[in-house]
Amino acid sequence: MTENDFWSLIGEAPSDPYTNEVLFSFDSYEKQYARIKAHLLKCTGAEIISFHNILCAKIKSLFLPKIAEVFLVSTPELLPSSRDELYISNDGFIDFRAWIVSLGQKHYDLFLHFQTEREVLCYDLDPNITWREDLVYIALSVCQDLGIDIELDYYVDKSSEDLYAGIELEQLSQKYPLLIG
Repeated sequence: MTENDFWSLIGEAPSDPYTNEVLFSFDSYEKQYARIKAHLLKCTGAEIISFHNILCAKIKSLFLPKIAEVFLVSTPELLPSSRDELYISNDGFIDFRAWIVSLGQKHYDLFLHFQTEREVLCYDLDPNITWREDLVYIALSVCQDLGIDIELDYYVDKSSEDLYAGIELEQLSQKYPLLIG
């Protein structure tokens, strides 16, 4: 599977033509998952592994401080003065990055290269809907359905670097006032 094949299979999340807000829902997640899984069920083991490896590489490429910051400010529990220490689970951050990939190449590229918070204001960053654990494990599900016994690599972090070290909530409030407010 090529990278172009991967992005064609992922598709693009639509945007509201009037507000430019990116439109997605649990219903659209389920439809996307079903479409991808149906396609992968027709693929060879090598193609399934290739899809999985490209997905993990895309998730890994989003292991960036600015993505961690956006993830932190999207979490309602992190209102000013509500916590002494910032912490988000590794699984939650992986699922958030998988959600970004699931929106399609155009949206993935936007998150990868954004410079200001205004560029990501068109996304509803509610943590109750910005996770895609199902996508992370879709290749495993397909292999199980096909009776293929396989070991898949799920290493999706660039290093053991703590992206949250040195981040203070007050700094995030100043850096992302529109996302927090």
